[in-house]
Amino acid sequence: MLEEIINTPEIEQERNLVRNYRRGILFGSQVKRKGFHPETILELGPGSGYFCVGIQGIFPDCRITVVDIVDDVLRNNKDIHGSATFKGTPENLELLGMMQFDLIIARDILEHVTDISKVTENVVKHLNKINY
Repeated sequence: MLEEIINTPEIEQERNLVRNYRRGILFGSQVKRKGFHPETILELGPGSGYFCVGIQGIFPDCRITVVDIVDDVLRNNKDIHGSATFKGTPENLELLGMMQFDLIIARDILEHVTDISKVTENVVKHLNKINY
């Protein structure tokens, strides 16, 4: 992933950040229109983190937690966006303990996992069932 970013021209990197931010705003707006107001969000494989920042534009009080295996991704999400970070994979979320989230986002990760059933099981385990 880091190599992909390094080889991408800076102007294209900026466009991608803005694009992800706008997608987050659109997604958050659609969620809000349906009457759902998440207070906690877990994003698996957050990349730049700008998708959830867009969602926070709609839900400014929501708390974001991210899980990734790449140290630079975790550091950037913590330092730039203030997200809580955990190093791990979607197949192994034991590090989250019994934490539950109102919304779990898993964009662009399924092609990177080896056990989709385990990912699905983990999402169900950590989804706050009170709010859906």
